[in-house]
Amino acid sequence: MAPECASWQEGMIQAVTATIENLAFTEVLPQAPGEAPPPAADWPWTRLPVREPAAGELCLAMSPDLLAGLAATVYGPVMGEIGPAQENDLLAEILNTIAGRFLADILPPGEVFRLGLPEAGSGPPALPGPPACTCHFVAEDEPFAVTVAGAALLALRQTG
Repeated sequence: MAPECASWQEGMIQAVTATIENLAFTEVLPQAPGEAPPPAADWPWTRLPVREPAAGELCLAMSPDLLAGLAATVYGPVMGEIGPAQENDLLAEILNTIAGRFLADILPPGEVFRLGLPEAGSGPPALPGPPACTCHFVAEDEPFAVTVAGAALLALRQTG
């Protein structure tokens, strides 16, 4: 793992596990890069631009079975049928929450951040060029990954 990624790993693990465990009551386990498969061609993903205080992007890619299971847990009690639109909305909401937790953790107290609008797709997401750091996870025996991309965003360091 690149040095700039190692400094981010713990904060990302905390943001991801807290978000998914609180939202869907599902245990999340971090995986070493060699233990987890890369996102497959059919995986849904969502990207979320970070505008301030530094440009970059976060991306969440998840196995379709995991996303369907999370959507059933979150929406099941209030929706009869869950379709791709609701799954994409949930994926975007999960990433938005992860981003908020993660940025609040790495920025100095009181530092304001601004996010852009999420973009959804499937297959390998087109991320900005290197540098990018990916953390791999498993929940319900299904893999997913969160990537932080952009030199300016990766250069942020918590000072307080």
